[in-house]
Amino acid sequence: LRWTPTSALNSDMYDCQEEFSGHEGTIQCIVYSEEMDILITGSEDLTIRIWSFGTSQVRQEKDENESVDLNILVGHEGRITGLACCSDQVLASASHDKTIRFWDLHTRHEIDVVERAHDTPIHSMEYCETREELATAASEPIVKIWCSFKHSLKVVLTGHQADVTQVKWCAFKSCWATAADDQTIRLWDPEGMQKREIDYKGESITCMFIDNKHELVLAAMLDRAIRAYETESGFLVRKYRGHTDIVRQLTMVDEKGQYLSCSWDKSIRVWFTPKGKGKEARDQDSNVFAELPLEDLEEDEEYISSYEREHPLIPPRALKVGGATSSYLKMTNVKAQKSQEKPQADLNQETLCQTGLGKKLKDLEDSLKKDLLKERRLANSPGTKKGRGMLGVRGKR
Repeated sequence: LRWTPTSALNSDMYDCQEEFSGHEGTIQCIVYSEEMDILITGSEDLTIRIWSFGTSQVRQEKDENESVDLNILVGHEGRITGLACCSDQVLASASHDKTIRFWDLHTRHEIDVVERAHDTPIHSMEYCETREELATAASEPIVKIWCSFKHSLKVVLTGHQADVTQVKWCAFKSCWATAADDQTIRLWDPEGMQKREIDYKGESITCMFIDNKHELVLAAMLDRAIRAYETESGFLVRKYRGHTDIVRQLTMVDEKGQYLSCSWDKSIRVWFTPKGKGKEARDQDSNVFAELPLEDLEEDEEYISSYEREHPLIPPRALKVGGATSSYLKMTNVKAQKSQEKPQADLNQETLCQTGLGKKLKDLEDSLKKDLLKERRLANSPGTKKGRGMLGVRGKR
């Protein structure tokens, strides 16, 4: 989908202008090459597709000899799970077939392949432009670092006690960040030595994002919450809630100071970033996140949005103690409380008499009462014989 602002004066509302179709399966990963102005997608249909935005429609290029669509890269034997645009217009792709393939984006042909890069299917890939390195993670407790231009293995990060789920490059620390199912987020220097370990309590991490501006690590977990951690102390800075399904992608709009999250609940949500940097970001929220252990923060189930914290609810003056409106509200509350104190039997009786058979029985009872009162009045009137019932009165006539 291609989205554009609704109007030049309103950049908060977007309309869908174009929809590109072509994959025959779910899109697993996506990357944008700013240098070539192309969008690249990888799918579970085993193909990689290149979308050009030079014209209003996707540009289809054909090889004259082979008559093949060069916008479709074929070669993987498993679903594509990772894409990275490297230097010299080279595309790297990772797949469940345990291979890493390199493609020339000019010729749209494969230039190299690393067979059995991992012993298990690869599910995550990250590129570090400053070091020209690729990091890959699979269903293993290790992460492998590769040279992006030599296509060779450089370092293996070992230390996690469970399978690694995410790997990212942390620019403000010049280190790699990994998350695993052993409930830890670990930071590694480029040589493979562990620098720091952040313990988290909760579900497995489904996606991770490095906020280099505020020096935070954002992690979305299976409980559908997004947590922001400060890297020095490992303290929880923010907790964002709202999604109703697993969050699969996180990013940031620096100009607006906002995070964006994409979920399987078919929604994209926008969140405010913290105001400070690192520990300062946590100090800005000291009124909400007091000096509590991480476990207490994690078990807190009450969500308070940043807008509610910055704009607390102030009751109107008329509702304050002593006002005329306050007295009226007190009287109304007393009446409501008394009505709620009715015996349960009476409530059940009233409910029964409102509809259905109960209503008919009540109407019949009221009719019989009226007849009985009428006969009593006739019996007590002058000129009638007392002590007789209804038959005696009629006999008198």
